[in-house]
Amino acid sequence: MLRNRTTATRTDLSGDAVEEISSNLRRLLADVFALYVKPKNFHWHMSSQHFRDYHLLPDEQCAQFFAMTDEIAERARKIGGTTIRSITDIAKNQRLKDNNKEMVSPQEMLGELYTDNQQLTRSLRATHKVSLTDQILTLCMSGHFGLREAIALATRQRHAHRNRSRTVNRRRPN
Repeated sequence: MLRNRTTATRTDLSGDAVEEISSNLRRLLADVFALYVKPKNFHWHMSSQHFRDYHLLPDEQCAQFFAMTDEIAERARKIGGTTIRSITDIAKNQRLKDNNKEMVSPQEMLGELYTDNQQLTRSLRATHKVSLTDQILTLCMSGHFGLREAIALATRQRHAHRNRSRTVNRRRPN
């Protein structure tokens, strides 16, 4: 197990792997913050005959996005990486576009949120793939595992972590 020189965090990932994964997590976190602000903007500026329904939907989405932020940032810190530090950092790293229009119809708002959610899903999958790939490469390069064994071990570790997370989440009081 190595120590990351910058954060003194113990990790079995190479410095390059930590940087690549945390860089992907920074961009992902910036997109999540952008998707927190955009529905808030739409929530505050919504007007239509279906005001109540359309007004509540973006607010519910905001709560879900905000809940994701800590998990993403802490994941980067756990591997010895860094995460975003400011609004400027968010703007520098975000891939999703802001909406600063004065007037946006409810249909445009919902369509934009739908498209942004699809992009976020693709980004989540890509980030997951990068972290799993780096884990497999690290295991192979250690010399103790062949590719097949490294893939199997990384997959087992990922499933074990996911199962532990589910168990912990079930135990948390509401």
